[in-house]
Amino acid sequence: MSPESSSNKVRSISRITVLLAGVACALALSNVIMASLVMRQRTEAVLVPTMTSDMALMSGAPSGHYMEMLTRDVASLFLNRHPNNTEYFQENVLRVVHSSVYAEMEQDLRTMREERVHTRTSTVFHPIEIFVDPADGYSEIIGVLQTRVGDQQVSEETRVYAARWIIEGLSVRLLDFSEIDREDSRSREHRIRS
Repeated sequence: MSPESSSNKVRSISRITVLLAGVACALALSNVIMASLVMRQRTEAVLVPTMTSDMALMSGAPSGHYMEMLTRDVASLFLNRHPNNTEYFQENVLRVVHSSVYAEMEQDLRTMREERVHTRTSTVFHPIEIFVDPADGYSEIIGVLQTRVGDQQVSEETRVYAARWIIEGLSVRLLDFSEIDREDSRSREHRIRS
């Protein structure tokens, strides 16, 4: 093989190498551009607390069905308690709490946990009805709360609990969950008007 043909072969291989490197760089750059466009175009998130099926939350108010499921889950976490499982419930409640009330809620849950362990008190909540107002970030749950001390049931009462939510973009966070009087219930007002 002559030096001239060897030189031509090396130049040919160099051109092919440069061309392949250019194509690889162009492909990598196009992937980066497409990924950034896709991330900016995202207007929906799939949210699954303990839903029976996947649900989507679009920008703005969440659907009534989603708020209903969140209310059911939060009520279950707050009200179905036993001295032996309170840490698990506390961790899961705090996952949906808004950052502005996180420290206060954590302290309240810790105090309730210590009291339950000390008194051996457990509660079971059986939901009857759920009312939601997604536009206002408000929901209520009505149900029967059974309280036990040790192995003995000490009470069984129908109670109403209200939850206030903060909706920020695609995030729905719990601001407050507390018992309310039946007379103050929005679901009661809604039934009367209907």
